[in-house]
Amino acid sequence: MLEEIRQKTRMDDNQIQSVIEFLKAYNFIVMDAAKKKMKLDETVRKFLAHTTTS
Repeated sequence: MLEEIRQKTRMDDNQIQSVIEFLKAYNFIVMDAAKKKMKLDETVRKFLAHTTTS
């Protein structure tokens, strides 16, 4: 998970962790620690889908 983000953003681990903590704190993402995955919150996903197609 972090490796893919690191490659796509060229941020270091500390920067990535800060962004992830921010997104979690404000409920933009949902974490699945067992599967080591994260996904957008459903409300955020719908908002982004709507604003990108308008």
